[in-house]
Amino acid sequence: MKYSRLILSLTIVCLLLSTVACGAPEPIIETSAGEMNFTAEDLGPEWSMESEQGLSDMMEEIPDHARDANVRSFIANDPLRVFVGMTISTKSVASAKSEMKGAFVQDILTSLQDMGSGGTFEEMAAPEIGDETIMVGGNTTVSGVAMDAYALTFRKANVIAMVFLLGPGEFANEENATDYAQELEARIQ
Repeated sequence: MKYSRLILSLTIVCLLLSTVACGAPEPIIETSAGEMNFTAEDLGPEWSMESEQGLSDMMEEIPDHARDANVRSFIANDPLRVFVGMTISTKSVASAKSEMKGAFVQDILTSLQDMGSGGTFEEMAAPEIGDETIMVGGNTTVSGVAMDAYALTFRKANVIAMVFLLGPGEFANEENATDYAQELEARIQ
């Protein structure tokens, strides 16, 4: 009897020590991507959803280890303002970290460079949102109209999220991108 308690106690101590030494597994966020993303109501009465895509619609663009994804684009009553919200849930924190360092975020920068004509975009100092953040900003000409554009991508646990703003500088700017990203980060749980 005493030996079984001793063995049990030693096993528990070993498990506790190994958890401390190796670190506890990072929690996985399991909320659906669509539930975490923005809606037109979240943005205000002047906004309407233009399109929405889920994981099955984006299989070629989304990482192989994605568990769920949602991309919604919105347009304001003023057609020169565009907002895109994206949430991608991966199968693990490690895979989300890998994507933030890999081609996925670079593809966003390339897409911005290809958008419109004469665009100049660069990576900027990013605010601290979530576990890691990348911000890209610049300007472009779309249909002969000069516009600013900002994309702020961040990772929170196993979720990668992005807000993208395109329009005149009073809308598409670093401050608004940061505010929207902070609001999106609060929704990711």
